[in-house]
Amino acid sequence: MAVFQGQGNSYVDQKSAERTGENWQQLGIWSGILIVGTILLLIGYWYGYVIYPRDVLLEQQDPAQPLVEEIPLDVMPLLPDNLAQIYDQVNAAQVERLNTFGVTDVEADIVSIPLDDAIDLMLERGMPDWSDLVAPEAAPTDE
Repeated sequence: MAVFQGQGNSYVDQKSAERTGENWQQLGIWSGILIVGTILLLIGYWYGYVIYPRDVLLEQQDPAQPLVEEIPLDVMPLLPDNLAQIYDQVNAAQVERLNTFGVTDVEADIVSIPLDDAIDLMLERGMPDWSDLVAPEAAPTDE
């Protein structure tokens, strides 16, 4: 904004004052549009989440019918009655396999050890070097 001083009077350049007035007017217009748009959006959400499901959907259907159709039982797979017992048996077998010693492959001299012992061995010895067990034709070549 340009301020000029003349014989004791100061005045503001009229062009900059007009532009400032237009900016405030535009700011007011855009603020009003934003506020009205926000209010309309909130009314739309309120209608969509509160009024429509409660009034419109329930009036279109028989009140005894659910809003979502259920899956018929003949489509669902049959589960055994003793599912909990089967789960417990499988879980117990897996826990026992993780916590006991055993032979995995006799010909390859591979054994299994409890998981906690394996973790302790890895921390003591570090990662094993498996490169000598890889077949020569499967080993990566540097070319």
